[in-house]
Amino acid sequence: LYDFAPLTQLAAGLLPSPLTSPQHTHAMEGFTSRRFIFSKTLLRDELLNTLQSLPKEIFRLKGIVKIAEDDQPNVVQYVSGRYEVSHLGSEFVDESFLVAIGRDMDLSILEKLERRHA
Repeated sequence: LYDFAPLTQLAAGLLPSPLTSPQHTHAMEGFTSRRFIFSKTLLRDELLNTLQSLPKEIFRLKGIVKIAEDDQPNVVQYVSGRYEVSHLGSEFVDESFLVAIGRDMDLSILEKLERRHA
């Protein structure tokens, strides 16, 4: 009733074919990223003002930061003008950081924030 193909034929159909061209990367589209490190805690208002003032060339911003008014580390998620700051939900012992991703980015607002909290 059922026609079972040998296992070798089934497995061959499931395996990916070898790549014939290089993988496409964001760098090929002109996207770049930059990481900002903060040794000191950030003020919530300062962080929110920064997120609201990011230039449109910054498409994505993400990271984990320590906020002075909060005893828990926070996850920062920003995508094209919308953002969320929420508790990480676990301990975080490293320095706070944010990673900006975009194209032809003016990073001066984040560089200024980084200098104030170095």
